[in-house]
Amino acid sequence: MGTHPGYTREQMNTYRNGSIEAANLAFPCEDAELRDAYLDAVAHDDDVLTQFVEQSELRQRIQESHSFEDLIKIWQWMCTEHDI
Repeated sequence: MGTHPGYTREQMNTYRNGSIEAANLAFPCEDAELRDAYLDAVAHDDDVLTQFVEQSELRQRIQESHSFEDLIKIWQWMCTEHDI
């Protein structure tokens, strides 16, 4: 994954590794690019993102997302009772 103009690899890795909240993003990002970063994070996950959900179901939900709002709903689903 490349970096965005004006953002270092470290800053992008901080985002990809879940160290900042998605609501705090300060730069424009295409939904597909964000979805790909999310999938990359799941692929490199060490049972943090998938601690309470199955990796295959998480990956499927991310792949089927069409918007930033969908990705937020997936994140909420991961952190709740999985009713969403």
